[in-house]
Amino acid sequence: MLHDSLQAYIDTVLSIVQKKSLYINQVNWDGIIDSTHAIIANARNIEELMPGVSYIFTAIGDFHGGLNYRERWYGMEKKTVSVRDELREGFKIGARIRTKVLESEYGYVFVPPVWALTEKETTIFAQQLQDSVCLAINSNVRGWIVDLRLNLGGNMFAMIGGLGNIIGDGVLGTFIDRNGREVKWSLNNGDVYEGAERWTKIERRCPDQSSLKVAILISQLTCSSGEALAISFKGRNHVRFFGEQTSGYITANDLVFIDKNSMFLIAEAYMADRNHTIYKDFVQPDTVISKGDNFSDLEKDLAVQTALEWLRSN
Repeated sequence: MLHDSLQAYIDTVLSIVQKKSLYINQVNWDGIIDSTHAIIANARNIEELMPGVSYIFTAIGDFHGGLNYRERWYGMEKKTVSVRDELREGFKIGARIRTKVLESEYGYVFVPPVWALTEKETTIFAQQLQDSVCLAINSNVRGWIVDLRLNLGGNMFAMIGGLGNIIGDGVLGTFIDRNGREVKWSLNNGDVYEGAERWTKIERRCPDQSSLKVAILISQLTCSSGEALAISFKGRNHVRFFGEQTSGYITANDLVFIDKNSMFLIAEAYMADRNHTIYKDFVQPDTVISKGDNFSDLEKDLAVQTALEWLRSN
């Protein structure tokens, strides 16, 4: 029989999943509970509960969620993906914001993943990203390239807020939970909202760019909140996507701290764009480009150069 503290821990995990999981209506929940208890029946500490936790995520089919306990991740086993060497090379430059003006007329912004948790942290990154965009803006800028090829996710609101001048105000997308309940995410005067909750408080320091053409670069490594950022551009006028289909970690996750050592993520909603198209698998490019990445020399980067050709066209 489990110690009371261990029973309370696994009961908390099961309660969170039952309350929040996007997939709970698609599974035999009573059977999952019974199987979980059988797996952990002889557990003597929290670490020995983790096979049961991994089983829960596997049984409900939540490949995006999981539990981080003492810096180790427990969840559904992920499918091995072969990542192109060209993309791996890109990480050597460093996961940081980069902007520049190409051909004296087109802005380029590389958006890295960001792991902000609080409103303050979200606002700090959003302001940094927007300020970097503002440095690249001049009177001759006629379009933008937004590079999400190495964006592994994190906080979507921080990234959306930082690109607010380029995306433009309005409803950008909708979270849809298992019961069809909807919560919209939007930009209002440059700040990001989830429903009525305000996530950023940033200062606009350069002109609006939302009427300009934008090329979005995506890859097999564009993941999670990186995919949400891509979806935020779907349905905007004068946008085209270049690259590969994204990684498919495209659910909205809720974050719950069970205790100081346990960070729990659970997929609780699908995402839909501003036209209410729901994304359950991937974000697909309009123009497929699956080679030729060169993050250190954009003049030799096939995706960037193809995007520039489109930006130059009428």
